[in-house]
Amino acid sequence: MRGANDNTTSFNVPWLVEMYANFGSTGVIVGMLLVGLLFAYCDGKFNRPGITMLELMAGTALLFDLFDQESNFSLMVGSKILFWIVLYTALNIMLKDSKVPDSWSQVSGGGQARALKVANVEAVA
Repeated sequence: MRGANDNTTSFNVPWLVEMYANFGSTGVIVGMLLVGLLFAYCDGKFNRPGITMLELMAGTALLFDLFDQESNFSLMVGSKILFWIVLYTALNIMLKDSKVPDSWSQVSGGGQARALKVANVEAVA
């Protein structure tokens, strides 16, 4: 607990409490609307049909911290822009000349149809 004369110690508060403390009831409504729009954008970007494996991994790394809304908002969201720039740059450097699969079906070798085709060839051979 903070002492009566302690003016330097800070406490970590959840997002909703921080919005209320800083902006009141209006801040909660507007803030949660903006957070909802942010999550809807992220969901549409990283949770869509046909997403590549690389996009899934990058999205998971980028968005993992956002699930802990009991922590400080600026700590969870503030570093995302810098993290995205570093991740984007690192992936472009590492993957410049490498062959990365475009989809999960390429990773699994074409899925069940390819497995059946291979099984028939092995059975014939």
